[in-house]
Amino acid sequence: TAAARGHGLANTLAAEMLVRARAAGASEFRLEVLTRNHVAIKVYERIGMRPLRRLRVLAWRPDDDTPQPDPAALTSTAPADLVLNHFNALHPVAAAWQREPASLLSSDGCEGLALVEQDQLHAYAIVSADPTQRRILDFAAADNSSADALLARLQAISSSLVSVNEPAESPLTNAFARAGFHDADEQHEMVIDL
Repeated sequence: TAAARGHGLANTLAAEMLVRARAAGASEFRLEVLTRNHVAIKVYERIGMRPLRRLRVLAWRPDDDTPQPDPAALTSTAPADLVLNHFNALHPVAAAWQREPASLLSSDGCEGLALVEQDQLHAYAIVSADPTQRRILDFAAADNSSADALLARLQAISSSLVSVNEPAESPLTNAFARAGFHDADEQHEMVIDL
């Protein structure tokens, strides 16, 4: 609340967060913070955290010109199978912590959709099950054409799509741009060695 501001509570809480992480045996601590949240960034910097990289929040809503490809080419696959069997091979850059295997395997209410051609998996997405507000929890592809094809098929079965924490340096962000996604927000991934 407004009455609590300016009393150093954020600094105390942030420092305690690191104390608890160390006590739990963590050797590194990461978090994301919206780039427009300058006050929080300053708090995290005061406890020794530094920005590691930018993470993009990408959004898409259809317009009248959006082509509707055949969604039948998507194969429904258990998210755990995708993560355990294809995660490392299909991620060109390190994932943010919410997209790391441990986080994905603990996600509820999601489904895996894969682009499979000639019995070969070329791309996959783990998405929320609600097609009206579909969130992309993880997106991975072997190459640009596979990324483009998977996004087009996801667009065909979704009223809107949001992908949170796509690393800015990932080559997959170009596929999102080609598919008509725009930057809805941006975060810093911040880190500190413990």
